[in-house]
Amino acid sequence: KEMAEATDEHGSLLYGAAHICVNWFSMAFLQRFGNSLLDTLPLHVARKKIPTCTADGGTVTPQEVNGVKLELFIFDTFP
Repeated sequence: KEMAEATDEHGSLLYGAAHICVNWFSMAFLQRFGNSLLDTLPLHVARKKIPTCTADGGTVTPQEVNGVKLELFIFDTFP
């Protein structure tokens, strides 16, 4: 609970971007995953609002989906 509620000097959560799957994995699992399971995972289509660069080096965040990413989820390795 202490880690879950930990904040920085500005009051923002230190670990606010984490989720349940960012935890511990055994070396055996990671080796098996890298050597064989990686090629068996399905690709998931994710439609995203992908920021782009302007001519002067600025960033524009679109209001609507402007791109597609193919993602792998570690959750797909769990039975």
